[in-house]
Amino acid sequence: MQKQMDIPVLKLKQDVLTRWNSTYEMLNRVLKIKNAIIATLALMNNNLSLTTEDWIVIERVVPILKIFNDITVEVCTEKTVSLSKVIVYCRLLKQHVNDCLKLIETQTFIEKENYLVDIHNLLETLRSEIYKRFMNIEKNFLYTKSTVLDPRFKYKGFREEVNYKKTIDGLKSKIVNTRNELSISSLVVNSSTTVQTEVASITASSLASDKIKTVSIWDKFDQEIACLTPENSTAAGIVELDIYLHEPIMNRNENPLDWWNSRKNVYPILVKFILKRLNLVATSVPCERVFSKAGLIQTEKRSRLSASKMSQLLFISGNLQN
Repeated sequence: MQKQMDIPVLKLKQDVLTRWNSTYEMLNRVLKIKNAIIATLALMNNNLSLTTEDWIVIERVVPILKIFNDITVEVCTEKTVSLSKVIVYCRLLKQHVNDCLKLIETQTFIEKENYLVDIHNLLETLRSEIYKRFMNIEKNFLYTKSTVLDPRFKYKGFREEVNYKKTIDGLKSKIVNTRNELSISSLVVNSSTTVQTEVASITASSLASDKIKTVSIWDKFDQEIACLTPENSTAAGIVELDIYLHEPIMNRNENPLDWWNSRKNVYPILVKFILKRLNLVATSVPCERVFSKAGLIQTEKRSRLSASKMSQLLFISGNLQN
C-alpha cells in the first residue's frame, strides 16, 4: 500500500509502558504514514478508522510530546555529561507543559471544541506526573552539586534560588570537611616530623632575632598582599568556588570537561570535586548497553573467555572511535 501511494515504507511502532518517549514515536510514525493507514483501514475494517478529531488530537499532541523524546535521547547518551542536566531538564519540562496548558485553556475558552478537552486532560496528567516524580529533585545534593559545577548552568539551572544557596553552602562545607580530614591524616602520619620541624623553627627564629632586621621598600606591600592571600587550602578552595561562580556561563554546546581541563591549574581544588560529579550518568542506559555488548562478545564459541579478558574487550569496544 505504501509503495503504491509513493510514501516511505515504514512499520508501525508499539507504545512501551516503561519508555516514556515510545508514545511520541508511535504517534509520530502514525502521522508519517497517515494516508496509508486510512486507506488500509478503509479496505480491511472501516470500524477501526480514526475520526477527524482523532487525527487532530494526534497532530496536536506530537509537538507536545516531542520535548520528552528529545530529552530522553539526550540524557541516554554516553559521550556527554548528563547528570548535571537533569535539574535543567525538569525545569524546562515544567515550563513547557505549563505554557501548553495556558495556550490550550485559552483556545478552549474561545473555540469550545471537544478535542481540546482531551489535550487539556493529557497536559494535566503530564504536569501532575512531572511534579510527583521530580518535585524534590532540587533538594538532592548529588544532582544540585553536579549542576553547579557544570560551567554551562551554575545558578541558571535552578528554579528556586534557596536550593541554589543551600548547594553552595554544602559545597563550601564539603571543602572544609575534606581539608580537615586531610589535615588529621597528615598530622597522625607526620607527627614525628612535625616535632623536628618545630624545634628547627624555634632555633632559627632565636638566631634571627639576634640579627639586625633588614628594611625593604617592598615590606609594606608584601604585608598587604599577605592579608589578601588565603592562609590555607580550605580558604583557597572557597575562594576558588567564589571566583568560578562569577565567571561567565559557558556555551551550552561546548564540552564542560574540556573547560575544566583547560582551567585545572586555575582551580586545582575544585577540579578534585568535579571529577567525582561530572562523570556520573543520569540513567542506567549506558550500563544496559554494556550488558548487551557483553552478550554479543561472549557467545557459545567464546564461552571460555576469562573475566579480565572480557573486561578488556568491553573497554576497547566502548572506546572505539567511530
